[in-house]
Amino acid sequence: NRSGNIVPGCNLNLPRHSLEPCNTAARQQEHCYSTFVSSSSRKIQPIMTSLNMRSTSSSSVLPEQAGMMAVSVEGLSPKVQDLHRRVKQFIEENVLHLEQIRTERLNRPGVNKWEVMPELEEAKAKAKAAGLWNLFLPLESDPGAKYGAGLTNLEYAFLCEEMGKCILAPEVFNCSAPDTGNMETILRYGTEEQKQTWLEPLLEGRIRSCFAMTEPKVASSDATNIESSIRREGDHYIINGHKWWTSGALDPRCKICVFMGKTDSGAAKHRQQSMVLVPMDTPGIRIVRPLTVFGYDDAPEGHGEVIFENVRVPVTNILLGEGRVGSRSPRGVLVRADPPLHASHRPRRARSAVDD
Repeated sequence: NRSGNIVPGCNLNLPRHSLEPCNTAARQQEHCYSTFVSSSSRKIQPIMTSLNMRSTSSSSVLPEQAGMMAVSVEGLSPKVQDLHRRVKQFIEENVLHLEQIRTERLNRPGVNKWEVMPELEEAKAKAKAAGLWNLFLPLESDPGAKYGAGLTNLEYAFLCEEMGKCILAPEVFNCSAPDTGNMETILRYGTEEQKQTWLEPLLEGRIRSCFAMTEPKVASSDATNIESSIRREGDHYIINGHKWWTSGALDPRCKICVFMGKTDSGAAKHRQQSMVLVPMDTPGIRIVRPLTVFGYDDAPEGHGEVIFENVRVPVTNILLGEGRVGSRSPRGVLVRADPPLHASHRPRRARSAVDD
């Protein structure tokens, strides 16, 4: 109930992109039935766990024994179970061994680490041919599952967990950030011209993208702090800004940037921000350097510090319209949806290291 207490006999309807129980169409929700230990006031503590990941330690307590919700692959639809099996098998047979090839290549003297591995491109072609492609796209963004698999967050999370076994796996299935958020943003809010020019090659895996939001001088998770400017001049926007941690900006395949800045600093606080599509070969874009995390630069994708100086793009490159993104999360509901799913890659990677 609204107080957070368990009501015996109830089920939670959890639609994609939502953390609150609500009524939705059956195809857009999960019916998660839970068994709870008797308690007068036990809080809901949902956790997602796969049966094959449960600890064998004698001191461990299974989620259902502790009164918490347990969701396993076996409880999902036959379609999702089959996808999970195929993704798992594909990674084991076609992707895992590429990590060793990648490590050896990056450690080879004189190698250009910013070049794309041909073996990785071959694996992507195999995954695409096998129909294991764009699995991240939800049905509400992609009616009829024209481009993706039409999965919910819960269903897709189990595939993310398997992809997390290998650092290269998400890209192999065209399910790696920042492309996933950028693709869904353009699919939801882009014009037909924008979709044809940028979405189609992204969905096909012919190009990659970056998302320029974070800035060095402000706490950029709050989009109202953004200082970069997007100023209209006739039929063009003039873009100026200093961005960093722009993931994917150094990738040689990165052809388009989703840039966030202010179109009207005098408007209401949440109506100042806009997003514009900026081709990466536009004059005025300068990549300063790759930033590192614990000494790693994540080549060939990288996290770039990027300067935008008097960058001119047509006004038709704006997404949704001026001041239309700040009233919600920067990428619609995507900011709520993407991080947990991409973060689910990491625990599985750690688990794989332990298992090995």
